[in-house]
Amino acid sequence: GEAVQGVRCLVVAADRAAAAGDYATATALYTRAVAEDPRATSRVRTAGRLARTAQLARAGDHVVAAVRRVLDEDDPPPRLRGEIRLHLSVVLRNQSGGALDSLNEVARAIPDLETSDPQTAARAMAVAAIPSIKGWSVERHRSWLRRG
Repeated sequence: GEAVQGVRCLVVAADRAAAAGDYATATALYTRAVAEDPRATSRVRTAGRLARTAQLARAGDHVVAAVRRVLDEDDPPPRLRGEIRLHLSVVLRNQSGGALDSLNEVARAIPDLETSDPQTAARAMAVAAIPSIKGWSVERHRSWLRRG
């Protein structure tokens, strides 16, 4: 009904804002669409757009929470789940204090990407293998290096 139509309008407006380079507006609109959409499959698609676009905007904790809610509650298919997690890792990396969360999100993305997109999975493993962030043991980084 009206809620679904309202969400469609939000997504169209967000798509237009993103196409025009207004990533802050697009991120805000996608976040609202994810929060208001009653349909899980649509929330998953919109969360993918949100995670991609939020990399280019100043995404706050509410954006991360919206994306994580979809990942936790809506059971995205593996390929989308891996892609969303990888984009979310960039969003987290761009936030102050989010570097370790970012690396953990990369590690969560890899199993899904291995089955759906091996090249992207290999790049993600390379990121996980480089000890550029405090918080993981050297052995954990080495294990990703051996896998990649």
